[in-house]
Amino acid sequence: PFRDPDALPTVEEAREALSGAVGAFYTAVDKWHGRDTWAKLADIAADKRPPLHLLTAGLGLGKTRTTAQAMVARLRHLRAKGDDAAAAVFLVPMHRLGEEIAGELRRMAPELRVAVIRGAEAQDPQKPSETACKRLDDYRHRQRHLLDPCSGCPLKDSCIVEQGRHVVADIYVQAHGALAAGPAPSANKRGQRLDHVVIDESPMGALLVG
Repeated sequence: PFRDPDALPTVEEAREALSGAVGAFYTAVDKWHGRDTWAKLADIAADKRPPLHLLTAGLGLGKTRTTAQAMVARLRHLRAKGDDAAAAVFLVPMHRLGEEIAGELRRMAPELRVAVIRGAEAQDPQKPSETACKRLDDYRHRQRHLLDPCSGCPLKDSCIVEQGRHVVADIYVQAHGALAAGPAPSANKRGQRLDHVVIDESPMGALLVG
């Protein structure tokens, strides 16, 4: 049947294109990590960075779920090859969405460890009216003076922020604010290798200050 060439794609066509675009990113990730360390360093020195893909898609197409499925498939593939050190980071606009995505990832892959990492100013999931850090003024003061904000805190042993700094998982779910704070690629500090990062929705709101 005739179809207007300027017409929008059908939902099925859009989802197929979405799946292809997500697959292209993971193909690029696999190619990048398949190269030896010296080749990567040479590329970085020549200002050739690891693969960065930007994907735009309409509401309701399932981009978050499609990407989560691909992330799980990537980690399963690596584990099957004997790579137990690789980890991935999934960044979301808000921690509430992070809990939802973490739950979805756990249902998709019960064998993978999924951890939600919270910053000091994040909402306490057990006490929504409170921040994750219970001594936030002290935390900010020490941070301003370039000190470890959690060192010496009397609540350290029961603090969810501190627990998040040491938990080891296969997938780390964090809010966009982690990009500005710097801990998103923290897998390297846990004896792991950061395989890739997925940013769900635009993070510009968390990065713009002023």
